[in-house]
This record gives sequence, C-alpha cells and structure tokens, in this order.
Amino acid sequence: METIFNVINPFFSQKWKFCKQAENTICYRNKTDEFVVTMLPKTGGIEITIPLKEVVYKNTFYNLNTAIEYMKMHLNYYDLN
Repeated sequence: METIFNVINPFFSQKWKFCKQAENTICYRNKTDEFVVTMLPKTGGIEITIPLKEVVYKNTFYNLNTAIEYMKMHLNYYDLN
C-alpha cells in the first residue's frame, strides 16, 4: 500500500486531502468528491473508486501502471475545471 501511496500522491493537488480509511484503503477528498484506492490482497488487484458526476464508479486493475494512468485521466477532469 505504501508503494501505491508514494506513486499516486504527487498526482493529487493541494485541493485534495489525504485520508487513510483502513489498512488496505486510502482516499483523497475534496469538497464534493472522493477517490478511493483499495489493495485487494487475495487477488493482488487494485480497486479504484472514482466520482463520475453523481455516480461512484469502481474499477479493478491488476497492473499498477494501468491503475495510475486511469487515475491521472480522471484527475485531469478536475484540473480542467
């Protein structure tokens, strides 16, 4: 989990507040939205929950690079607005 945190933390600007929810879960919150990253120890997957307008959307990745690109893509939405 520490590896994932060290890799993704620089992508979140100061408007996002880091919070650790559980042993295998971290999240970043702003005023209205929340990104949640959960390590799935049994499968080795990385579950990412993102806000899409008024819907919360989950996706599971088994490759760290793919998971990071997915998060960066969605974080770009916030940088544009």
